[in-house]
Amino acid sequence: LQVKIEIGHGTAFSCTFDFALPTAKEIAIIHDETQYSLDEQLTLPASRILVVEDEEMNQQVITHMLARLNATVGVAENGKEALEKLKNEYDLVLMDMSLPDFSGPEIVERYRSAEPEDRHQHIVAVTANVHADDQKKCIDAGMDGFLTKPIMLDQLRKVLLDKLVFHAN
Repeated sequence: LQVKIEIGHGTAFSCTFDFALPTAKEIAIIHDETQYSLDEQLTLPASRILVVEDEEMNQQVITHMLARLNATVGVAENGKEALEKLKNEYDLVLMDMSLPDFSGPEIVERYRSAEPEDRHQHIVAVTANVHADDQKKCIDAGMDGFLTKPIMLDQLRKVLLDKLVFHAN
């Protein structure tokens, strides 16, 4: 650990870590274990997904990933639009926790209070908040799962697979 102090300018801390890099053989093993064919293993059965997200860049990233997973995507930019679109049935809803007009949990509570008895819309929270109390808030509001940003394609695929298989049964 090194510390460099310059009066009137601040303090800089630096440290050095020694670690071994993986060998070519270890890298090949890791690559083989994680490599898969997008056509055969990544694509899911066709599905309709609603993405409730106010940030345009996040909408584009999630929509692109979902398209790679064989999903038709609808987008709602705020809570009011989400509640209107939730009148239609989706295979899954990905709900941001923080929107301009309502929080994700508020939207889900409103929706669940009027949800038809013969239907359960699967809703998964999507947020950068990773604290246990945030997850509890989502589950207490009636959400069925939790995904943290940044979303990775394999995590999104797993959630979709879990929810779509469950939804089909």
